[in-house]
Amino acid sequence: MTKKIVVIGSGFAGLWTAIGAKRVLDLNKSLLDDQDVEVLVVAPEPKLVIRPRLYEPNVANMSAPLEDLFAATGVRFIQGIVHTIRTKEKEIEMVDMTGVSSKLSYNTLVLAAGSRGFTGIELATELPRRLRAILGLDTKVRVIIVERADVVGPSLGDNVRPIITKALEDVGAEVKLGATIKSVDADGIVTTAGERIEALSVVWTVGMEASPLTQQIPGEKDSMGRLIVDRNLRVPSCTDVFATGDAASARADDVGNYTLVSCQHAIPMESRIWLQRGGGSLEDRLAFL
Repeated sequence: MTKKIVVIGSGFAGLWTAIGAKRVLDLNKSLLDDQDVEVLVVAPEPKLVIRPRLYEPNVANMSAPLEDLFAATGVRFIQGIVHTIRTKEKEIEMVDMTGVSSKLSYNTLVLAAGSRGFTGIELATELPRRLRAILGLDTKVRVIIVERADVVGPSLGDNVRPIITKALEDVGAEVKLGATIKSVDADGIVTTAGERIEALSVVWTVGMEASPLTQQIPGEKDSMGRLIVDRNLRVPSCTDVFATGDAASARADDVGNYTLVSCQHAIPMESRIWLQRGGGSLEDRLAFL
Protein backbone atom coordinates (compact mmCIF):
# COMPACT_ATOMS: atom_id res chain seq x y z
CA MET A 1 0.00 0.00 0.00
CA THR A 2 1.27 3.46 -0.88
CA LYS A 3 2.26 5.60 2.10
CA LYS A 4 1.36 9.28 1.84
CA ILE A 5 3.12 12.38 3.14
CA VAL A 6 0.57 15.17 2.76
CA VAL A 7 1.70 18.79 3.00
CA ILE A 8 -0.97 21.47 3.39
CA GLY A 9 0.28 24.73 1.89
CA SER A 10 2.71 25.73 -0.87
CA GLY A 11 4.50 28.61 0.85
CA PHE A 12 8.16 28.58 1.79
CA ALA A 13 7.73 25.98 4.54
CA GLY A 14 5.38 23.74 2.57
CA LEU A 15 7.40 23.87 -0.62
CA TRP A 16 10.74 23.08 1.01
CA THR A 17 9.19 20.34 3.12
CA ALA A 18 7.69 18.61 0.08
CA ILE A 19 10.70 18.71 -2.23
CA GLY A 20 13.07 18.00 0.67
CA ALA A 21 11.11 14.94 1.76
CA LYS A 22 11.08 13.70 -1.83
CA ARG A 23 14.82 14.18 -2.03
CA VAL A 24 15.40 12.16 1.15
CA LEU A 25 13.19 9.40 -0.22
CA ASP A 26 15.06 9.31 -3.53
CA LEU A 27 18.45 9.23 -1.82
CA ASN A 28 17.44 6.35 0.45
CA LYS A 29 15.43 4.09 -1.85
CA SER A 30 17.48 1.08 -0.84
CA LEU A 31 16.33 1.47 2.77
CA LEU A 32 12.62 1.55 2.04
CA ASP A 33 12.24 -2.16 1.19
CA ASP A 34 10.41 -1.35 -2.04
CA GLN A 35 7.72 0.57 -0.19
CA ASP A 36 5.98 3.20 -2.27
CA VAL A 37 5.90 6.61 -0.60
CA GLU A 38 4.09 9.51 -2.23
CA VAL A 39 4.59 13.18 -1.38
CA LEU A 40 1.56 15.39 -2.00
CA VAL A 41 1.00 19.13 -1.68
CA VAL A 42 -2.51 20.53 -1.28
CA ALA A 43 -2.95 24.26 -1.92
CA PRO A 44 -5.35 26.63 -3.70
CA GLU A 45 -2.84 27.26 -6.49
CA PRO A 46 0.46 25.72 -7.60
CA LYS A 47 2.49 28.84 -6.92
CA LEU A 48 4.76 30.35 -4.30
CA VAL A 49 3.70 33.84 -3.25
CA ILE A 50 6.62 35.95 -2.00
CA ARG A 51 4.58 37.38 0.86
CA PRO A 52 7.44 39.30 2.56
CA ARG A 53 7.63 41.49 -0.57
CA LEU A 54 3.94 42.18 -1.16
CA TYR A 55 4.36 45.78 -0.01
CA GLU A 56 6.61 46.48 -3.02
CA PRO A 57 5.51 47.67 -6.48
CA ASN A 58 4.34 45.16 -9.10
CA VAL A 59 2.64 42.76 -6.69
CA ALA A 60 1.57 40.63 -9.65
CA ASN A 61 5.20 39.62 -10.11
CA MET A 62 5.66 38.49 -6.50
CA SER A 63 4.88 34.83 -7.15
CA ALA A 64 6.50 31.88 -8.86
CA PRO A 65 4.73 28.99 -10.62
CA LEU A 66 5.47 25.57 -9.15
CA GLU A 67 4.03 23.12 -11.68
CA ASP A 68 7.36 22.42 -13.40
CA LEU A 69 9.22 22.12 -10.10
CA PHE A 70 6.71 19.65 -8.70
CA ALA A 71 6.80 17.63 -11.93
CA ALA A 72 10.61 17.55 -11.96
CA THR A 73 10.87 16.44 -8.33
CA GLY A 74 8.02 13.94 -8.40
CA VAL A 75 5.80 15.82 -5.94
CA ARG A 76 2.10 15.42 -6.65
CA PHE A 77 0.06 18.62 -6.49
CA ILE A 78 -3.64 18.66 -5.61
CA GLN A 79 -5.49 21.93 -6.11
CA GLY A 80 -7.93 22.59 -3.33
CA ILE A 81 -8.64 24.31 -0.04
CA VAL A 82 -8.46 22.13 3.07
CA HIS A 83 -11.26 22.86 5.52
CA THR A 84 -11.20 19.82 7.81
CA ILE A 85 -8.49 17.75 9.48
CA ARG A 86 -9.44 14.51 11.26
CA THR A 87 -6.40 13.30 13.17
CA LYS A 88 -8.09 10.17 14.53
CA GLU A 89 -9.06 9.01 11.05
CA LYS A 90 -5.79 10.36 9.59
CA GLU A 91 -7.56 12.16 6.78
CA ILE A 92 -8.23 15.65 5.50
CA GLU A 93 -11.20 17.03 3.62
CA MET A 94 -10.91 19.69 0.94
CA VAL A 95 -12.96 21.50 -1.66
CA ASP A 96 -11.68 22.12 -5.20
CA MET A 97 -12.14 25.24 -7.29
CA THR A 98 -15.49 24.01 -8.60
CA GLY A 99 -16.86 23.45 -5.11
CA VAL A 100 -16.57 19.67 -5.12
CA SER A 101 -15.54 18.19 -1.78
CA SER A 102 -13.19 15.20 -1.39
CA LYS A 103 -11.21 13.34 1.26
CA LEU A 104 -7.55 12.38 1.34
CA SER A 105 -5.90 9.98 3.78
CA TYR A 106 -2.37 10.42 5.06
CA ASN A 107 0.34 8.62 6.97
CA THR A 108 2.24 11.79 7.82
CA LEU A 109 0.68 15.25 7.73
CA VAL A 110 2.55 18.56 7.59
CA LEU A 111 0.50 21.67 8.30
CA ALA A 112 2.18 24.62 6.56
CA ALA A 113 -0.91 26.67 5.83
CA GLY A 114 0.56 30.04 6.85
CA SER A 115 -1.05 32.88 8.78
CA ARG A 116 -2.70 36.23 8.51
CA GLY A 117 -1.51 39.75 9.39
CA PHE A 118 1.93 41.14 10.31
CA THR A 119 2.46 43.65 7.48
CA GLY A 120 2.11 46.98 9.26
CA ILE A 121 5.79 47.80 9.73
CA GLU A 122 6.76 46.97 6.16
CA LEU A 123 3.84 49.00 4.82
CA ALA A 124 4.61 52.01 7.01
CA THR A 125 8.24 52.17 5.88
CA GLU A 126 7.33 51.83 2.21
CA LEU A 127 4.25 54.06 1.90
CA PRO A 128 5.93 57.50 2.26
CA ARG A 129 8.32 56.86 -0.62
CA ARG A 130 5.62 55.34 -2.79
CA LEU A 131 3.17 58.17 -2.16
CA ARG A 132 5.76 60.87 -2.86
CA ALA A 133 6.71 59.12 -6.10
CA ILE A 134 3.07 59.39 -7.16
CA LEU A 135 2.10 62.78 -5.71
CA GLY A 136 5.43 64.62 -5.93
CA LEU A 137 8.63 64.63 -3.91
CA ASP A 138 7.63 67.74 -1.94
CA THR A 139 4.24 66.35 -0.93
CA LYS A 140 3.69 66.22 2.81
CA VAL A 141 2.81 62.64 3.69
CA ARG A 142 1.73 61.53 7.15
CA VAL A 143 1.87 57.83 7.98
CA ILE A 144 0.93 56.75 11.50
CA ILE A 145 1.32 53.36 13.14
CA VAL A 146 -1.02 52.64 16.04
CA GLU A 147 0.51 49.89 18.17
CA ARG A 148 -1.12 48.31 21.23
CA ALA A 149 2.22 47.29 22.77
CA ASP A 150 4.64 49.72 24.38
CA VAL A 151 7.28 48.98 21.72
CA VAL A 152 7.26 48.58 17.94
CA GLY A 153 7.30 44.97 16.72
CA PRO A 154 7.07 43.40 20.18
CA SER A 155 7.38 39.85 18.88
CA LEU A 156 10.54 40.58 16.87
CA GLY A 157 12.85 40.95 19.86
CA ASP A 158 15.16 43.63 21.18
CA ASN A 159 18.04 43.07 18.77
CA VAL A 160 16.18 44.11 15.63
CA ARG A 161 14.08 46.87 17.22
CA PRO A 162 16.65 49.71 16.81
CA ILE A 163 16.80 48.92 13.09
CA ILE A 164 13.01 49.10 12.81
CA THR A 165 12.87 52.35 14.79
CA LYS A 166 15.51 53.99 12.61
CA ALA A 167 13.79 52.86 9.42
CA LEU A 168 10.54 54.44 10.59
CA GLU A 169 12.31 57.64 11.62
CA ASP A 170 14.13 57.86 8.29
CA VAL A 171 10.85 57.95 6.35
CA GLY A 172 9.11 60.19 8.87
CA ALA A 173 6.55 57.62 10.01
CA GLU A 174 4.87 58.37 13.33
CA VAL A 175 4.25 55.75 15.99
CA LYS A 176 1.59 55.84 18.70
CA LEU A 177 2.41 53.19 21.29
CA GLY A 178 0.13 51.72 23.92
CA ALA A 179 -2.94 52.59 21.85
CA THR A 180 -5.72 50.48 20.38
CA ILE A 181 -8.44 51.26 17.87
CA LYS A 182 -11.97 51.82 19.15
CA SER A 183 -13.65 52.67 15.86
CA VAL A 184 -12.96 53.29 12.17
CA ASP A 185 -15.01 55.48 9.85
CA ALA A 186 -14.71 57.12 6.44
CA ASP A 187 -12.59 59.99 7.79
CA GLY A 188 -10.24 58.27 10.19
CA ILE A 189 -10.06 56.40 13.50
CA VAL A 190 -10.70 56.87 17.20
CA THR A 191 -8.46 55.22 19.78
CA THR A 192 -9.69 53.71 23.05
CA ALA A 193 -8.12 56.73 24.77
CA GLY A 194 -10.51 58.97 22.83
CA GLU A 195 -7.94 60.43 20.44
CA ARG A 196 -9.24 61.22 16.97
CA ILE A 197 -6.87 60.72 14.02
CA GLU A 198 -8.07 62.05 10.69
CA ALA A 199 -7.03 59.92 7.72
CA LEU A 200 -7.79 59.63 4.03
CA SER A 201 -6.97 55.92 4.17
CA VAL A 202 -6.88 53.39 7.00
CA VAL A 203 -4.99 50.13 6.51
CA TRP A 204 -5.95 47.38 8.95
CA THR A 205 -3.04 45.00 9.69
CA VAL A 206 -3.64 44.09 13.32
CA GLY A 207 -3.06 40.70 14.80
CA MET A 208 -1.12 37.82 13.37
CA GLU A 209 -3.26 34.72 13.60
CA ALA A 210 -2.41 31.17 12.61
CA SER A 211 -4.52 29.25 10.15
CA PRO A 212 -7.85 28.13 11.67
CA LEU A 213 -6.81 24.58 10.76
CA THR A 214 -4.53 24.54 13.81
CA GLN A 215 -7.65 24.48 16.00
CA GLN A 216 -8.61 21.11 14.51
CA ILE A 217 -5.40 19.46 15.69
CA PRO A 218 -5.31 18.40 19.37
CA GLY A 219 -2.50 20.02 21.27
CA GLU A 220 -1.30 23.16 23.01
CA LYS A 221 -1.45 26.48 21.12
CA ASP A 222 0.08 29.87 21.80
CA SER A 223 -1.77 33.20 21.93
CA MET A 224 -1.67 33.44 18.13
CA GLY A 225 -3.22 30.02 17.65
CA ARG A 226 0.06 28.41 16.56
CA LEU A 227 0.65 24.79 17.54
CA ILE A 228 3.36 24.24 20.13
CA VAL A 229 5.75 21.75 18.53
CA ASP A 230 8.81 19.87 19.73
CA ARG A 231 12.37 20.25 18.46
CA ASN A 232 11.48 18.19 15.38
CA LEU A 233 8.40 20.36 14.63
CA ARG A 234 6.14 17.47 15.58
CA VAL A 235 2.87 18.03 17.46
CA PRO A 236 3.46 16.08 20.69
CA SER A 237 -0.17 14.95 20.98
CA CYS A 238 -0.28 13.67 17.37
CA THR A 239 2.93 11.87 16.49
CA ASP A 240 2.08 11.67 12.79
CA VAL A 241 1.38 15.41 12.47
CA PHE A 242 3.97 18.14 12.01
CA ALA A 243 3.40 21.89 11.95
CA THR A 244 5.75 24.40 10.40
CA GLY A 245 6.03 28.01 9.28
CA ASP A 246 3.42 30.36 10.69
CA ALA A 247 1.29 27.44 11.90
CA ALA A 248 3.92 26.44 14.48
CA SER A 249 5.50 27.88 17.56
CA ALA A 250 8.93 26.24 17.55
CA ARG A 251 11.42 26.65 20.36
CA ALA A 252 14.83 27.81 19.14
CA ASP A 253 16.76 27.27 22.38
CA ASP A 254 16.35 26.48 26.06
CA VAL A 255 15.88 30.08 27.26
CA GLY A 256 12.46 30.79 25.80
CA ASN A 257 13.23 32.01 22.28
CA TYR A 258 11.16 30.87 19.31
CA THR A 259 11.85 30.92 15.59
CA LEU A 260 9.83 33.44 13.58
CA VAL A 261 10.84 32.75 9.98
CA SER A 262 9.26 29.85 8.10
CA CYS A 263 12.53 29.11 6.27
CA GLN A 264 14.09 28.28 9.65
CA HIS A 265 11.58 25.44 9.84
CA ALA A 266 11.42 24.44 6.19
CA ILE A 267 15.03 23.72 5.29
CA PRO A 268 15.58 20.93 7.87
CA MET A 269 11.99 19.64 7.77
CA GLU A 270 12.70 16.98 5.18
CA SER A 271 14.96 15.12 7.58
CA ARG A 272 12.88 15.85 10.67
CA ILE A 273 9.93 13.97 9.24
CA TRP A 274 12.09 10.84 9.14
CA LEU A 275 13.76 11.45 12.48
CA GLN A 276 10.56 11.44 14.50
CA ARG A 277 11.54 8.18 16.20
CA GLY A 278 15.00 9.53 17.02
CA GLY A 279 18.18 7.60 17.58
CA GLY A 280 19.27 4.36 15.93
CA SER A 281 20.35 3.82 12.35
CA LEU A 282 18.84 5.50 9.31
CA GLU A 283 17.10 2.21 8.59
CA ASP A 284 15.41 2.41 11.99
CA ARG A 285 14.44 6.02 11.43
CA LEU A 286 12.78 5.17 8.14
CA ALA A 287 11.02 2.13 9.54
CA PHE A 288 7.84 4.00 10.48
CA LEU A 289 6.96 4.22 6.78
